[in-house]
Amino acid sequence: MLGHQAASEAWTRLGETGGAGVQALALDPVDANRLYAGTTDRGLYLTANGGGDWSNPLPQGVAAIAIEAQAPATAYAGTYGFGAYKSTDHGVAWSPISSGLAADHVLSLLVGPGPAPALYAGTEMGVFISGDSGATWQASSNGFSGRTVYALAFLDSAILLGSDMGAFQSSDGGASWLAANSGLAANEVYCLAASGDTVYAGTERGIFQSTDAGGNWRVASLGVPTQPVSALAVAPGRPEVVFAATGQGVYGSDNGGSSWVDISANLSGWALQASGLAVGGHAEPWTLYAGTGSGVWTRLVAASTPITRAYLPIVENRSAH
Repeated sequence: MLGHQAASEAWTRLGETGGAGVQALALDPVDANRLYAGTTDRGLYLTANGGGDWSNPLPQGVAAIAIEAQAPATAYAGTYGFGAYKSTDHGVAWSPISSGLAADHVLSLLVGPGPAPALYAGTEMGVFISGDSGATWQASSNGFSGRTVYALAFLDSAILLGSDMGAFQSSDGGASWLAANSGLAANEVYCLAASGDTVYAGTERGIFQSTDAGGNWRVASLGVPTQPVSALAVAPGRPEVVFAATGQGVYGSDNGGSSWVDISANLSGWALQASGLAVGGHAEPWTLYAGTGSGVWTRLVAASTPITRAYLPIVENRSAH
């Protein structure tokens, strides 16, 4: 339960990822033992046995990872300075896919639904879309007034992006964008996490929640004025259960961000500097993964009972973007 530490709810480190800080995580949607971890300095790490062993198949610094839901052997990586890469063999081998991608830093990736999904890339030069699995790209920033796209998320009725100019919404598959900042008292939106049309935004001023696909936002971090958040994750099928990664640990809420509890417990040192999150499982207890300054850590989490009210701390903005 959130806020009630038990032996099974302590954090455990998942092997060695080259001693590197991990900031991007992605779970294989079919094979729970396959986990991708992106690092800034040492590239992408991959485990196929739940963290028992890690390989390092892509040396370029990785900012984002995405996996095709219906064809999980296909994965994509966004890098710092080297565009985008693609793997068709569960991450074992990678090839560049940057034709038409007029940007060096790919900070976010989003794979659309369906058997022939569109692929979206958020970069320091706006949004790009590929309709052929990354073979070619086209700029798609019509109506987007910002420059850097940090995050992308699919909702039931729209696509949302987080940027250096707040949030933007597209209802036409990314062909055009409209500002979606009503109630969002923040300029920088570093991360997004969605379930249905409920979406959370992690910003330099805390966490905000929208239940109408970004049409309107409310503060969801108890009004703390300066709370940078580097990653968010929503529990499968439970939009009110959300987890947040900060420079001082990992926090959880089971009431849509009305209150939070520190679930960092036995994390210490560099492990408290969390930058990536992923949630596995379809029922409680879920498996929560955190990418931190000392590799990948995991623990079980559940939200069966109300949590204890706790404020998110003010932390230093560690966004690598």
